[in-house]
Amino acid sequence: YSRPGIYLNGAITYDHTGAVVAEKVHSYADIVEAVRVVAGVDDVVVLLYNGDRVLAPYSSGRIEEIYESLHTPCPENCGSYEKMLSKIHDEAIPINLVELGGLSSGCTAAQSLWRSCDVVPAGVNKGLGVRVLKENQGYKRVACIGDALNDLEMLKEADVPVAMGNALPEIKVTMRLIDMCRR
Repeated sequence: YSRPGIYLNGAITYDHTGAVVAEKVHSYADIVEAVRVVAGVDDVVVLLYNGDRVLAPYSSGRIEEIYESLHTPCPENCGSYEKMLSKIHDEAIPINLVELGGLSSGCTAAQSLWRSCDVVPAGVNKGLGVRVLKENQGYKRVACIGDALNDLEMLKEADVPVAMGNALPEIKVTMRLIDMCRR
């Protein structure tokens, strides 16, 4: 990372040097519970994120297709949910984000992508990353670009919030309101 950035829905914030300046992780018990609830459900998979690293309980053409379309690293195949949980426990791998991925029609909960629902630690959102950059790292002005509901808090905290052309209507309306209030 060569510039400041807010990643994994606010669970990790990097400064301009690429150093981690804020990070939140899930407890192992929460991860085990997420896996317990979803394991065995057809067409749904739990993926675990540690920064750029993604762990998967198994590999499938659909998982690989999704990640290739996003131009992100393909998840590591752990072999099973049990082996995935053992790996993060035994290697003390901190997990920033739990993704419940739909391998067919997607999920119906609030989400950053139509095909998945991200679960982050309590109190985490992208707005937290903006506050860290401003309050702890001394950034005077922060510009942020967003298009989905997971960007809303980040855009509210930004000095220069920008809604992308493909942004959800709720994001575009909120940006208009912020603009009117700041004038």
